[in-house]
Amino acid sequence: MRMFDADLARKVERGFGIHTAFSVSALAAPAFAAAATRANVSYSFYVDNLLLNVSQVTVEHGSPLVGKTVAEIERELDLTIVQYKSAAKMDLHPDPDIIIQGGDCIAVFAELPTLGKLNGLCLAPGANNRGSA
Repeated sequence: MRMFDADLARKVERGFGIHTAFSVSALAAPAFAAAATRANVSYSFYVDNLLLNVSQVTVEHGSPLVGKTVAEIERELDLTIVQYKSAAKMDLHPDPDIIIQGGDCIAVFAELPTLGKLNGLCLAPGANNRGSA
């Protein structure tokens, strides 16, 4: 059911025993916020009251993330890497011991501020002033 009012969505959720109801405008708002911060957000959704975003980024050669493991990045940035892709392989549930190399792509679940930090770290030093598409 398409809902445009967050309060009404909560009432419908409670009244009909629906476990999930979303306000379309509430779901769209984070996409606009992400665009304003240049975060590359593919999808946004709520888990309880926590807005999570799915983003795919490429780690540039020379990035501070190069040489770190999946587990180190997850722990340091408080995000979840849900996909890893290199020139040689793609892993939907990446092993925590995979070492990130320049040119690797990762897809993550994270909050918007964390995505902003991740995007900055994916760049090689001195690249922070470059524009992004």
